[in-house]
Amino acid sequence: EIGAVSGRSQRSVQIELGRSDAMANLFEPVQVSMKSGAISRAHALVIVDAGLRIVHPNPAELARRREEFCRVVLEKAASTTPGRIKAIAERAAEELTEESLDERFERARRARRVTLTQLDDGLGELTIIDSYAKLRLVFDRTTRQARVISDAERRAARDANAAGETNERADSDRDADAPEAGAGDPEGQLGGSELPEPRSLDEVRADVLGDSFLRATPEDLKGRDPIK
Repeated sequence: EIGAVSGRSQRSVQIELGRSDAMANLFEPVQVSMKSGAISRAHALVIVDAGLRIVHPNPAELARRREEFCRVVLEKAASTTPGRIKAIAERAAEELTEESLDERFERARRARRVTLTQLDDGLGELTIIDSYAKLRLVFDRTTRQARVISDAERRAARDANAAGETNERADSDRDADAPEAGAGDPEGQLGGSELPEPRSLDEVRADVLGDSFLRATPEDLKGRDPIK
């Protein structure tokens, strides 16, 4: 209902409610500081996001570490921008959590997902959450393939334009020598069709990625271990 009224996706509303609940129940000092005006809402959100990384099997110890986290970060938050306090908060959470980086990564991987959002004018937005290293490779490979296609399209357009200009000059020379030569094509419509305007790199990248997805079949992927 909130998503329908506010025009946001269900996922974004769930994230917002989760943050609010965490701020009120797990990081109360952050909420107090925000209400007093000591820090902004942007400060509070990045602090809570970082603090949620702190885990410990003992609930009492976990609460103590979260309290210590709030104390350390809030001391610097009032005089620091949200962008800078994010790095400070992440470093403090790293020092206070019980999990190793590898353990946190394996836990975070359980949140891998693909979501689809409908946009205006018949478009949509496909969002993939997965390993950054894997998605970086996907993006780089897609970009390299798109550049090859985009460069070929632009070369073809340049060649077509150059050929058209050459033909126009030749026609002009013929018309000067024999005005009646162009009488059969007064509008110049027999010179061939123009090539469409080359797509932007972003357009080609989207087409390459979509085509790659649509060509793969479950049989192609069956039995393969996921790329990490």
